[in-house]
Amino acid sequence: MRALIDADGVVFRCGFAVEHKKYKFYIKGEEHNGPFQIYEYKRDIPKELQEDPEVFCEESVEVEPLQNALFLVKQELEGIISATNADRYSCYIKGKGNFREEVSVTRKYKGNRDPAHRPIYEQEIRDYLEQHWQAEEVDGMETDDKVAMEQGEDTIICSMDKDLDQVPGWHYNFHKKNKYWIDEDTALRNFYIQLLAGDASDNVQGVEGIGVVKASKYVAACKDEKEMFLLARDKYLECYGEIGLDILYEMANLIWMKRSIEDQWQPPAV
Repeated sequence: MRALIDADGVVFRCGFAVEHKKYKFYIKGEEHNGPFQIYEYKRDIPKELQEDPEVFCEESVEVEPLQNALFLVKQELEGIISATNADRYSCYIKGKGNFREEVSVTRKYKGNRDPAHRPIYEQEIRDYLEQHWQAEEVDGMETDDKVAMEQGEDTIICSMDKDLDQVPGWHYNFHKKNKYWIDEDTALRNFYIQLLAGDASDNVQGVEGIGVVKASKYVAACKDEKEMFLLARDKYLECYGEIGLDILYEMANLIWMKRSIEDQWQPPAV
């Protein structure tokens, strides 16, 4: 069994694990007395404190030594290989470019993400992965696409990304630490659920008013891909009018995981 590891997830997961944010609150004019309250998580800060005009917040980041981050990476990868009983592996990390940036015209692909929100040790971790784990840089697409292309009878997809659930075969989510099988029908339904609901994490819109729960109910009522496509087509046309079909094709090709370099999503014959 060959483990196909989406190592971008490892880079971010382990990189951010050694960064510890601190939210320090000071009374204005009394900064010399130091902070009167410190929080580790923004969600824990009371609303009244955030809105208090007499105090201000200073954000800081405490970072553990690089060796701690690299140890976590090694531990994560060894854990993946052990949990999947893999006798070999392939690691993939993001390289340059992504065809989706050209496909995306309605919204900027991943345009809702903060480009500065990246691990401090990102480059050092990438170098370590390339030098010690033979990680391969993937250019022109997502690492997910490369993983999908390599998936076969004797492989297992190792990722935290739900997008790969549209690919049939064995999967291992190394965040949730669960191994599972996805058959052809389930994989196809997962794609159409995402097509209807969109993907907020990647700034990919779906049909307004349809979330994952509603999309799952719609798709579950379809007997085959033809019905799933017609359902999606009707919902997009109803939502976006005469440009609905164009938007559907755009979103489908943003969501679709390539199975080969030249692969593009194609609707079923209707």
